[in-house]
Amino acid sequence: MKERYIVSWNTVVSALVQNELDNEALMLVYEMKKLWVAIDDITITILLSAASNIRDREIGKQTHAYLLRHNIQFEGMESYLIVMYAKSNMIREERAIFQSNFTYDKDQVTWNAMIAGNTQNGLIEQSFVVFKEMLEQNVKPNAVTLASILPSCSQSGSIAIGKQLHCFAIR
Repeated sequence: MKERYIVSWNTVVSALVQNELDNEALMLVYEMKKLWVAIDDITITILLSAASNIRDREIGKQTHAYLLRHNIQFEGMESYLIVMYAKSNMIREERAIFQSNFTYDKDQVTWNAMIAGNTQNGLIEQSFVVFKEMLEQNVKPNAVTLASILPSCSQSGSIAIGKQLHCFAIR
């Protein structure tokens, strides 16, 4: 019964975030805590999404601290944290998560989050550096990777790199 209870809470909180009612979702999680409802990894991902959407640095950092204090790790956690820090323009923290010990086996999603975060924050050179590192680590770029790196080409005015990426995408 306890499991169904948290699923119900998470469903409502997630629906609020999906409907761009992020502040309401955060308030509902606060109510969950007041009622001693256990927060799980699903709740955490929803919290990180809400914090990202409203670019709330404090809630994002508090959620990250909660993860660390409770030694919570789950698949995709690094990507959620990278996106949250990137959207909050907390570049140092974003990079620290990307380079941290628990991201030793970075997947496409993690690489894409880092490239997109750099691009969104105008760190064009860094986007290209991360893309190059991704290739050097033999991680194959996908459509999301290309969609994340292409804006860097236009922002840098580098038609040559844009053409190379276009050729890469066609192959």
